[in-house]
Amino acid sequence: SDVRSDGNAILATMAPHGQPDIYEIDLTSSTKRRITHFSGIDVGGHYFGDEKSIAFVSNRLGYPTIFKKSILRRGVEQIVFAGKKNSDLDTHKQKIVYSSKRASGSFGGNRFNIFLADLYKQTSRALSATGNNYTPRFSQDASVVLFVKKDKHGSRIGYLNLYSNSLLFFPVYEKKIQSINW
Repeated sequence: SDVRSDGNAILATMAPHGQPDIYEIDLTSSTKRRITHFSGIDVGGHYFGDEKSIAFVSNRLGYPTIFKKSILRRGVEQIVFAGKKNSDLDTHKQKIVYSSKRASGSFGGNRFNIFLADLYKQTSRALSATGNNYTPRFSQDASVVLFVKKDKHGSRIGYLNLYSNSLLFFPVYEKKIQSINW
């Protein structure tokens, strides 16, 4: 799911006991540490803040939403409270970008849109408002978010500059993109 900034450890979702949990694998010693212990689903771990914590998706509340947990201590904390299907997250220091299914009001129906949260500033804002948008990924400096926008004609790759609020789409006609990364 993620690589620690020093390159010496990775987070991986594994299910050796039947249900997926998040593990940290130390690449220098080849040891693994189980970080989450839940009888349901814990997936998509990303290092968070000072990299002594992770953010991840879990169905602990009966629907997928985003939690954080210290790598070395017990206990988890819910960090996204709106929406009933929060997934596809990425992190950069204290910031989280994620996809969330919410009622879109005047735009009709429930749609997946991209949201940005800064947990230290306790702020959150929508980055998209229409369509079905998935798989947000920060650039290395977190100035840009890439994401997949799906519609009836296929998929497009969205490029959103967070500083200038510039939005570009790169169409992939009649093709469906499953995921993206930098």
